[in-house]
This record gives sequence, structure tokens and C-alpha cells, in this order.
Amino acid sequence: MLKKKNTAKILTILTSGRKKGYTSGLLDKAIEGIKSKNVDIDYIWLTQYNIKPCIACFNCIRDDKHLCVRNDDMGKKGEGILIKKIKEANAILIVDPVYFWGASALAHLFFERLYPFLWTGSLNGIPF
Repeated sequence: MLKKKNTAKILTILTSGRKKGYTSGLLDKAIEGIKSKNVDIDYIWLTQYNIKPCIACFNCIRDDKHLCVRNDDMGKKGEGILIKKIKEANAILIVDPVYFWGASALAHLFFERLYPFLWTGSLNGIPF
């Protein structure tokens, strides 16, 4: 992670299974442009994280804090590493390869696990 003092924080996410492919090259170019601004960049390659599918338990709806109970990087009652990174971000940039003219399976899984944020509204208004 590149850090600068008192700046906005952009979470950049690569969802491609290939760490050094065409899609990652696009993200590298975007990060090059972002570096010239006064922002922190947090880069993650999503395949390195443990993300399980949503099990539709609806704990994130019933729980007053709207936290996911799945024991993975997107849950752990708000203690999962990815959830923490998302909550700290002022903007999120997701770079995803196009397979069958839609989002990749990993990107779709990630989007589904953002469900708790629908109930908190804490992602409303941030660039995505």
C-alpha cells in the first residue's frame, strides 16, 4: 500500500485470476494516474482472499449493526480483512475481466457479499 498523510483512500481490486494479465495491466495504468494525486492506494488481488458465497441467513438484516456472520474475509461480524478495507475506503476501483459478456464469477461473488452495506448505507455516495 502506498501511503500519504491526511489523504483519501482508494481501494483498488483486481478480480482476474491472472495476477499479470491484460486486466491487471489496465489496473496498473489506472494506479499510475492515481499516484499523481494526493491519495492512499490499497491494492488487493481478490483471489488471495477467502470469500465464501452468501448463505441467505439474513443476519445482516436482522442484526442491529448489519454484520455478516460468515467466517471469511468478508464477514466475521465486521472483523474480516476485506470488510475492514471496504469500510476504510473513500473510493473503490474494481477491475474485472469480461467473460461471457458479464462480470467474472469472483467479481459477482464479491458484489453479492456487499449485501450488508445495503442496510447500513455506508457505501452510499462513494465513487465505485
